[in-house]
Amino acid sequence: MSYEEIVMEKYMDYCVARTHLVLRVSDHDFRKNHLKRIPHRRAADLAVTCHFMEVDETGRMGFTVVDQGLMEWMEISEDQLFSDAFTFGPRNLPPVIRPLEAMVEGILEGETKKKEELSFDKQLDAFDIRKEAAVLTNSTGIFGAASLFYPFILEMIGERMGGNYYILPSSVHETILIPDNEDYLLSELEEMVWEINRTELMEEDWLSDSVYYYDRTRNIFARAASVKRN
Repeated sequence: MSYEEIVMEKYMDYCVARTHLVLRVSDHDFRKNHLKRIPHRRAADLAVTCHFMEVDETGRMGFTVVDQGLMEWMEISEDQLFSDAFTFGPRNLPPVIRPLEAMVEGILEGETKKKEELSFDKQLDAFDIRKEAAVLTNSTGIFGAASLFYPFILEMIGERMGGNYYILPSSVHETILIPDNEDYLLSELEEMVWEINRTELMEEDWLSDSVYYYDRTRNIFARAASVKRN
């Protein structure tokens, strides 16, 4: 039996299969040829895709991308696929936010686990996001950058920040959020992302060279270069 046949047999019952859906985000332009056969949603120059997640008895995770063929075989529409992915994805890989400084310095494993069990709004209550850069990921730290596009996450963060903010794509696993309080020039942030991508990351973990921006007033997520001039 081929790998494709194994996958199709495993996900024959879509009502069960959909509960395993998660989201992943990648650079659209970099992967545009690959994305031709993969249903996706655009967010600026990024692409959000749907994947089935499985966890074996050792705790190791595996992911199967939902391409056009698999979606057609399951006889579901693209709208249905993404509706289910945005419902079950946050349940399977809940969002986690914490201060950047705490992540860099390292937190005791037990304390980290305790914080990650809190609801997202309670996690936001644990520090002053108006004054501190934050890291957004998920409960496993794998493909956590997609947490940015969970329903109402951008809005919740903007409300707690009390304003607009920058989003640095530090990898496919996490993003860094920085309040737009004029402490940083966009050019400095772009240089920071460019350098990290080329000195700190393996190629498979790279997400984007762009810096992004969330405008709370207009509820717009965009490349910062398209809305900021400095």
